Amino acid sequence: QGSPAWRVFAGIVTHGSLQPQAGVPVREIIPHPLYSHSSLDYDIALMRLQVPLNFSAVCLPPSRRDLLQGTQCWVSGWGYTVAGTLKEALVPLIGTRRCNSSCVYRGELTARMICAGHLQGRVDACQGDSGGPLVCWDGSMWRLVGIVSWGQGCAEPNHPGVYTNVAQLLPWIHQVTQVSPAQCPALFVPQTNPRIRLGQPFLWY
Repeated sequence: QGSPAWRVFAGIVTHGSLQPQAGVPVREIIPHPLYSHSSLDYDIALMRLQVPLNFSAVCLPPSRRDLLQGTQCWVSGWGYTVAGTLKEALVPLIGTRRCNSSCVYRGELTARMICAGHLQGRVDACQGDSGGPLVCWDGSMWRLVGIVSWGQGCAEPNHPGVYTNVAQLLPWIHQVTQVSPAQCPALFVPQTNPRIRLGQPFLWY
C-alpha cells in the first residue's frame, strides 16, 4: 500500500531536533498478511524506504534459540513519560508459561508474542511506545528480540508488556526483504563502527 505521507528519521532523540526535509520517504508499508486486529497476533509490518538509510544496526535474533527468562533487555520509545524525549527502560524477559498463567494474561499470548517487564509493575512501555524495539545483549551483539505491541495499562502489577516475538516471524521478514539468514551478518557491525549502509531499504515496526 502506498504511504506518501510517511517519513523515517534516524538518530533523533528529541522532537525538537526534527528537520522535515531530512526524513527519508516511505515508499510502501507492508503489514503481515495474518495480522489480527482483535488479538494483535502477527503484530508486525515492514517499511520499504525510497532510498537506503545510514544507521546503526541491530541484529535479528537467531530463529531457533530463545533467550533465557530473566535476560535483561532494553525497550525504548516516545511514549508517556517526558514529552518529546526518547526514553529507554531496562526490563527482564518473562517466560511465556508464566505470562500466560491465570494471574497474568490468562492464555492470551500466542507463539508470536513474548513478555518483558516486572510482575510487581515499576517499569514498562506505555501508550505511544508501540512499534518500539526491545533489544537484548546476547554476549556478543545486540538482538532485536521484540517489538512493543500491547499490554494492560502501564507498569501495572501482574501485567507486564507484551511484544511481538521477532524470531517467530523471521521467515516472513526474509521473504519480503529478500535477505537470507546467511546474509544477515553482513548487516551487523562492531560497536566501534557506529554507522553502516543497509543494502536493502527496509525497516520493521
